[in-house]
Amino acid sequence: MTSASDRVERLCTMLDDAGFEQLAGSAGAGDVLRRVLTAIREGGAEPDIVSDLDTLDDLLARAGMGMVTQPGRGYRPLPAGHSLAFWGCPAERPCARIVTIPAIETGGPPRCAITGRVLGRRSLGA
Repeated sequence: MTSASDRVERLCTMLDDAGFEQLAGSAGAGDVLRRVLTAIREGGAEPDIVSDLDTLDDLLARAGMGMVTQPGRGYRPLPAGHSLAFWGCPAERPCARIVTIPAIETGGPPRCAITGRVLGRRSLGA
């Protein structure tokens, strides 16, 4: 089962597409999307967020968009002695979204599409 933070990460990435909210509304998922976004911004209870994410996925799948909050996963360990600098989710109920620092060429740090806040700088490793 995919964790709630992974699912919120996927939703945050989808919201970077300006047309996603309109597509969700057309699929009858506008109200549930607004509930999810409010709960994430305000630190809502995880079981409620997961339930609404399930509903959102169901509605979007029926509209032919697939299960949009179910991300693909992979694992690659860091080499010994190395570290990874990245930007991480700033929400009260953070997702698993990261953007590696070298991936940012211009325009400053990325923003969370849900909260509108700048992602926080973090690091892993040495």
